[in-house]
Amino acid sequence: MKIQIETLGCKVNSVEAESIAEMFRERGHKIVKRGADVVVINTCCVTSEAESKSRQAIRKALKNGSQVAVMGCYSQLSPNEMHDLGVSVIVGTAERQSLVDKVESMIDQPKISLSNFEKVFNDNHEKISLELPSDYEELPHVPSKTRAFIKIQDGCNGRCTYCIIPKVRGRSRSRSLESIKRECENLANYKEIVLTGINLGMYGADINLNLTDAIKVVLENSDARIRLSSIEPNEVTDELIEFIKNEPRICKHMHIPVQSCSDEVLQMMHRNYRAEDFKNILEELRSKIPSITIGTDIIVAFPGESMAMFLETVNLLEVLPLSYIHVFGYSQRPGTIAAEMTQIASQKKKVRIGRILTLAAKKNSLYRQSLIGNEAEILTEVKKNDLVEGHSGEYIKVYIAGDVPLNEIVKVKLTEVYSDGMLGTII
Repeated sequence: MKIQIETLGCKVNSVEAESIAEMFRERGHKIVKRGADVVVINTCCVTSEAESKSRQAIRKALKNGSQVAVMGCYSQLSPNEMHDLGVSVIVGTAERQSLVDKVESMIDQPKISLSNFEKVFNDNHEKISLELPSDYEELPHVPSKTRAFIKIQDGCNGRCTYCIIPKVRGRSRSRSLESIKRECENLANYKEIVLTGINLGMYGADINLNLTDAIKVVLENSDARIRLSSIEPNEVTDELIEFIKNEPRICKHMHIPVQSCSDEVLQMMHRNYRAEDFKNILEELRSKIPSITIGTDIIVAFPGESMAMFLETVNLLEVLPLSYIHVFGYSQRPGTIAAEMTQIASQKKKVRIGRILTLAAKKNSLYRQSLIGNEAEILTEVKKNDLVEGHSGEYIKVYIAGDVPLNEIVKVKLTEVYSDGMLGTII
């Protein structure tokens, strides 16, 4: 069969979609970009907009005459809605290895309809109910061109009032060290490995380990530098900071999503730390690792956020040692506690977003200017026009002129601020 894979949402979804593509290849099917017999859509439901994009992708595929299979968070949350749209195979966030079998078994069936739905699923129940995963599900993995993303954790034990993810991903589950080791052994040609998960900092809590145990296994079984994806503030431990400080192969870059710098808003969000805790973590990181890049996420106009609470966030962000800030206007997510709270008017939200965006741009510009004259090690990734683009260990985007090989780590001197990053010259 010709199989097209479409994925929406986070980087974890992208990694899982690559795994599904590899499973189809192993069965002899061809992965295509268009003209597919079956379109597999890895859905997202983190916001209402993500749900809408998932539905649009399904309708587009059906309109083009393909049969559709879905997996992922939105299908876990609303399998009956997927069915009503005309989807032929529905898998959630568990038993994704069964997807290929289900697609192969349904391909000779007529397109799904209410009358023949039970034939495909061998299920006489009128409503579909998908079980949440209870164990970490091993999936094959295909690395990207220049850096390998290794998923080592899934699920979340948090109960943030704005988030649906624990409801569709289940509780936190960790990948075994032996499985991580096996994957590393197949990544000899990669110069950078990114460890990722839904709640990466919770790695090992269910199997009597912690994140540093997983990092050590990667260090021992690869020669690549290691980057960590997003880690929650309360999961940045003293042990982890010391480990990052003392291990040269760990990228000096941390993304720590605080979401708000107002204690009252954090309490309404059910985030289990205070703004002062976040401030102390950043100051300790900057003190012990002066070269580190630190980024964060901010949700603006959360329900109940007064102007005074918003200004608390603005005032603290102005003085924190942040290199970049990702700004998100609060998006009402049906099925969460926050969706039932008093919402902030869209015009007020727009003004607040604009103010944080302006602050974020100023801080990032000043940070990049402070790097002029520094040396950095760049993983070269792609060539566009006459410039090679890549990222430093600190996750600074760097543009290099000249004949520079790709997928190599090269040492450069940062010469000036350019576009969304820096210009660099080979040393």
